[in-house]
Amino acid sequence: MTSRSKNYLRLKDVRIEHGLTQTALAELSGYAQSQIWRWETGKECPSARVVYDLICTLCVEPNDIFIEDWKEPDLVYSWDQS
Repeated sequence: MTSRSKNYLRLKDVRIEHGLTQTALAELSGYAQSQIWRWETGKECPSARVVYDLICTLCVEPNDIFIEDWKEPDLVYSWDQS
């Protein structure tokens, strides 16, 4: 059984905005096309190093590649007042 990662990247959108296919991005970045597909579909989550490599390859800012409406969950503190 494989676990699906939550996908916080706009990798597919950014790739398409740059007019690239998965194969072209694979050739430019040095990663396999199948690996790019897994990241785009959320099957796997790329490491911070890979995200950095993709940002450099695509010549984008870090904020351009992450989903805009993602928010870190609010922490709820419960204090027992009894």
